[in-house]
Amino acid sequence: MTAEQVCQLVNRMQDERDQARHVRKIVSCLMVILNIPEGNHLVMAFGDGHERDNREALETWVNYMLPELDMDEVEDRLDQLCARLEKRMVYLGDGRC
Repeated sequence: MTAEQVCQLVNRMQDERDQARHVRKIVSCLMVILNIPEGNHLVMAFGDGHERDNREALETWVNYMLPELDMDEVEDRLDQLCARLEKRMVYLGDGRC
């Protein structure tokens, strides 16, 4: 592996770590705003099924949703994600899943 390849790998790992940290912060905000409790009842609805709890399920969902949002501002993304998550939870609460 060349020095350039090592630098590219390190930069990619840093970007992934930054993205994961960003997603965790968004999920924390969503859980507070929407009063989502700890537990695992959202795993099948918002995760892939392998997550251990609601937080991990929402991290999976946020990672899936972020590329669909074309907003640069964190607040705009948070508002949009909050609206989509709330809409989905209402949809699921109506027994339509």
